[in-house]
Amino acid sequence: MYAYRVRHIRPQEEFADRALYQRLVSVRAGIDLFPRLSSLRCYLCYSLTPGVKFFPSSLRSLSLYPEYALGLDGRAELSMRQAAQDAPFLEELFIIGVYRLHPGPRLRPLDFKKLHKVHIVAHLLPADLRSFSHLLSTSPILKLGITLLCSSEVSFQLDEPSVPPSMFPRVEDIFICDGPGRATDIVSRICSPYLNSVTIKLRNRFASVSEYGRFFTLLAQRHPPVYSLEVGMARTYVNSRHEYVRGFLAALEPLVDAGLGKLKVEMSLYGAWQTGEDVKKRLRPEAWPSLASFEFVLREASTLDALPLVHMGNVP
Repeated sequence: MYAYRVRHIRPQEEFADRALYQRLVSVRAGIDLFPRLSSLRCYLCYSLTPGVKFFPSSLRSLSLYPEYALGLDGRAELSMRQAAQDAPFLEELFIIGVYRLHPGPRLRPLDFKKLHKVHIVAHLLPADLRSFSHLLSTSPILKLGITLLCSSEVSFQLDEPSVPPSMFPRVEDIFICDGPGRATDIVSRICSPYLNSVTIKLRNRFASVSEYGRFFTLLAQRHPPVYSLEVGMARTYVNSRHEYVRGFLAALEPLVDAGLGKLKVEMSLYGAWQTGEDVKKRLRPEAWPSLASFEFVLREASTLDALPLVHMGNVP
C-alpha cells in the first residue's frame, strides 16, 4: 500500500544506500513496484538487465546518476534505452555524472515520444555529446540544458567547420553553463530552425570580449536569428572595466540589428564602479530602442551590490 502512494523518490548525494531503488525493484523484477511514481532520482550503482522492466510506466521526470565505472563502460545507454521502453510518458530527463557512449553510428535513436526537456550536467567529450544528440534525435525536445564539467583547458571543437549542423533538430530553448567559446561550438551544431532563446552562464573563468563577439555573431547569422538572449557572468577581473563593458555592448550590436527582441545581462566585475559615464548611458533602455525587453545588471564583484547605474526599464 505504501509503494502505491509514493510519487517521488529523490535520495540525496550523502544517502547511505543510494542503490535502494535498484535493490527494491530487483526483488520484484518486471512489475511496477511504484505504480504512481512520477519523479525519480536514480543512482545507477549496478548494471541493468536488458529487457527487464525497471522504470514505472507512470514516470514523468527522471534524473540519472551513474556510478563512475558504469558511466565509462557503456551501460549509460542501456539505462536510457530502458527508460524509453518502460516510461512512454516521460517528459523530463536529467543526465548527471561521467559518461562515455559508443560512437553515434552504432547507436539507435531512442523512442521517447513525450520527452520535451533534457538537461545534461556531465563530464563529456565532444564525441559523447554528439552521441547523446543521436540517441535523442527523434525525441520532441524543446528545451535543452548543457553544463560541461570538463576542464577549461580541454578543447571542445565538435566537428570540422565543413560538417553541416546535425544536433537536436527541434530544440527551441537552450541553456549552456560554460564559456562563449564552447557555447559557439555547441550552438553551431544545433540544426533546429526553431531555436529562438539562448541562455549562457559563465562560471569560474574569464571570457574575452572577442569570444563573446564570435558567439553573438553566430547567433545573428542563424536563420531565423535568435530572438531572446540571456548572459550571466560570475565574478570577473579585467584590466580595463570601462573598455570591457564598452566592447561587450559593441559586440551585441550585430545581434540586435539582426532582430534580437529580448536581452538580459548580469555582469559582475571587480572595479565596476570605475565604468565611465559614456558607457553608463549605453546601459539605459533608450539606447536600445529596437528591443522589446532590456535588462542589464552591472555589479561590483567585491560586494555583489547592484550599482546605481543599472537600468531595467522596459522589461514587460
